Amino acid sequence: MVAGDKLYVATSDGKLQVIDSNSLTVTSTVNLPAPATEALWVTRDTLLVQADNKLFGFSMGEELTEKWSVSLTGGPIVVKPTVKGDSIFTSDLSGRILSIELENGNLTEMARLDVPLVLPLFTFGNEVLAATVDGSLYRLTNLFSP
Repeated sequence: MVAGDKLYVATSDGKLQVIDSNSLTVTSTVNLPAPATEALWVTRDTLLVQADNKLFGFSMGEELTEKWSVSLTGGPIVVKPTVKGDSIFTSDLSGRILSIELENGNLTEMARLDVPLVLPLFTFGNEVLAATVDGSLYRLTNLFSP
């Protein structure tokens, strides 16, 4: 994952490394509890990493600092998180629609579709939609209304 002038890499031996893209030197290394299981995602100033049935949020300063971790009881996150306000919205393998606060990792199950998503949540006009692996399209706009 490239963000700014840094490359973020999860290695097969359970390390998370930051590489300076100008000098190609490793500037920071964090030991994860297990190898990362999915893609790395950057949302604002937080690096998201899945490992050991958890989602970790790391601050992306000079050093990677773990801000929070949350257990993924419904399986791994299957689609790239969508950022809205101070939270991310995504879905796990069980089809739960999740909201996770970027600052502290508080996780809220917003809905359950019982089928995994194939695309990140997206907007179409004024609607928030979710596309699932069985070809269904769900309208989730009411979940995001005040």
